Amino acid sequence: MSRFRPSALVVTLALATGLLAPEAGLQAAPAAPPARTTPVADPSKPGGKAVALPLFRQGIALFDSGNYYEAIQRFKRAFFHFPSAKIHTRIALCYKWLRNNLKAVEHYELYLQATKPRTPADAAKMSEADKKLRAAVAKTLVNLLKTISQLKVTVTRPAGAKLRINGRSVGKGPLSRTFRFNPGVVVVSVTAKDHTPFRQELKLVAGQTVALSVKLDRVKPDNRGGGAAADSL
Repeated sequence: MSRFRPSALVVTLALATGLLAPEAGLQAAPAAPPARTTPVADPSKPGGKAVALPLFRQGIALFDSGNYYEAIQRFKRAFFHFPSAKIHTRIALCYKWLRNNLKAVEHYELYLQATKPRTPADAAKMSEADKKLRAAVAKTLVNLLKTISQLKVTVTRPAGAKLRINGRSVGKGPLSRTFRFNPGVVVVSVTAKDHTPFRQELKLVAGQTVALSVKLDRVKPDNRGGGAAADSL
């Protein structure tokens, strides 16, 4: 009578399920180590220069191809990850080519403010490349300011008076602020309870700075009349 010999498939299944122990001296192959995964950076948190640099280079490539809006978005993302003041110059240049000189001025000034030496020692440490960049930005800024208009508004009284320019609320008195506009007509109004309102249209010219000082007069109770008006319907 022939002896029963299990097939290779049955032996394999038995070994896999633990029903049949392996022969002495034989060991099961070690389990493969878990695959390593590259951690994904949290987009809501700054990733540093290593994350910003590729975005910055992408922005330059987009600018060179004429995609200025897309370039601005890349530069802003780069600034979020690594807030280098030099990125402002790239954003400003994009806006300049888009003929949005107001925004170009804004970013060029942000760069100059951020890189201004605070002490003589800081100035001495500045590299020649940074000095040349600051000088070039300052020169460009002078030319850009000739294309826009500036309006300096001072509201002296009363406290809490509301200042509006072109219908948009921009502050409360007392204040003294300079606003920038493209050349054209702007409407300035100042209002406060129990005070005579102020309203004036101004035509702003490129390269010009207009100064406007506003002081509201209180309305006296006996001055509210003086005309014919119904008291009931």
